[in-house]
Amino acid sequence: MQKILRYYGHNRYDALSLKGVEKMFDYIRKDPEQFITIFTVLSALLLNLLGFSDEDVRKKKLRIILLSYTIIFMLVLSAGENVTFFMFLLNVSLFLFGGLIYSANMDQDLEKELNLLQFFIYNSSAWFLLVQNYVILIETIVLFILIPIVRAFNFNSFMTKVILSVFSLIACFIQYFSVIKDYFDLKSFSVVLKELNKNREVTLNMEHPKPDNSNLNILKNNQKKLLSFVLYCEDKNFFESKSNTISFVDLKMKWEKPSIFKDKITLDIESKKRKYFRGYSTIEQQLIRQFSMAPYSYRYTIRRKLFNDWVYTPLFCKAICNRKSRVYGKKKKRIARKELMWNLKYIFLIQYFTIILKTPSNLKELIEEMSKQSRVSVEVYEKMYTIFKDSDEVNYYIEQIEENASRKFNFY
Repeated sequence: MQKILRYYGHNRYDALSLKGVEKMFDYIRKDPEQFITIFTVLSALLLNLLGFSDEDVRKKKLRIILLSYTIIFMLVLSAGENVTFFMFLLNVSLFLFGGLIYSANMDQDLEKELNLLQFFIYNSSAWFLLVQNYVILIETIVLFILIPIVRAFNFNSFMTKVILSVFSLIACFIQYFSVIKDYFDLKSFSVVLKELNKNREVTLNMEHPKPDNSNLNILKNNQKKLLSFVLYCEDKNFFESKSNTISFVDLKMKWEKPSIFKDKITLDIESKKRKYFRGYSTIEQQLIRQFSMAPYSYRYTIRRKLFNDWVYTPLFCKAICNRKSRVYGKKKKRIARKELMWNLKYIFLIQYFTIILKTPSNLKELIEEMSKQSRVSVEVYEKMYTIFKDSDEVNYYIEQIEENASRKFNFY
C-alpha cells in the first residue's frame, strides 16, 4: 500500500499536467514504429465505422463493439502501461465518428435544420448512448487507476498485460451483452412531429401561416383557469424563458418566487418523498418523451434524463423553429427563429393538457390525472386549488397563456 501511495504522491501531477503529456510524447519518440502501428489500427477502425451505414442497426452496434475491443486488446499488448493515452484517443474517435454513423440514418430530415455544432452533438451523443460506449470510457478511467496499482506490486510486463487484457475482456462482455438485451432506442424528429400533429385539438402548421389563426381561440374560459393551475403546479417558469430544460436560473426563480401554499399545506411524508425523488421535468420534456422513445425505453432513467430531456428535447424544439422560420422570408427569418419558441411553448402546453392529462373537462378529472402523473395525493391537490383559485396567480398565468397564444410569429 505504501508503494501505491508513494507512486501517486510522486506522479499525480505528471498524469494531470504538461509533464504527463510530455511523458506520452517521449514514448512516441522512443518507439515511433509502434505508434504508427497503433495509429494505423485506429484509422482502420474509423474507416470501418464509415462503412457500416447500410447495415442493420443492431448488427452495426455489435460489430463496432467487437472491433473496438479488438483495438483495445492490440493497444494493451503493444502499449502496455501506456495504454490509457491511446484509449483516450479511441474514446474521442468513437464519439466523433460514431456521430457520422448515426447521422447517415435515412430517417433524419428535421434534424438537418440544426446548425453544425447542434447536429454533431445530437448524433454523437445519441450513438454514444445507444452503443453504450460509456463502458469503454469507464474502463479507461479504471485502467488509469489500476495500472499504478499493478506496477506497485512489481508485476513483470507479461503479467501486467495479462491483467489488463482480462479486465478489458470483462468490459467487452458487459458492453456486448448489455447492447444485445437493450431496449433503449430513439425516434427521429419527423416521427415525433407527425405524432404530435395527430392531436386534433391543436397542430403544428409548418407551412405558411393561416390568416384566420384558427387555433387561437380553442380554449374555453374554464379550461384557461385549469391550465393556469397546471402551470403553477408543474412549471411556474414555463413562459419566463425560451429554455426547454430546467436551468440554474429557473431554480433560482423558483426558490425566490414566494409560494401561495407556504405554511398552508404540508405534504405527507410519502407524497413529499415521491414528488422529489421522481425528479423535475419541464412540460416539454414530459410531452416529447411520450413519442421520442421506443417502447420500454422509459425504464432507462439515466440515459433518458441525460439524453432525451437535456439533448433531444431542446434540439427538437430548435429544429422545429428553424424550419418554420423559413416561411417568413429571409428578412424575418432570424427574428422568427427566436420568437417562434414562445408560441411553440403555448402549443406544447395545449398538447400536454390534451395528451398527458387527457383533456379533463372539470377540476375533478384534472386533479385525478395530475395525481397519477406526480404521485401527489388527490387531497393535497384539492387543498392547493382551494388556495390557488382566489389568488392573483390565476390571472397572471391566464395572461401569459393568452399572450403566447396570440404571438405574431406562430404555428397556426
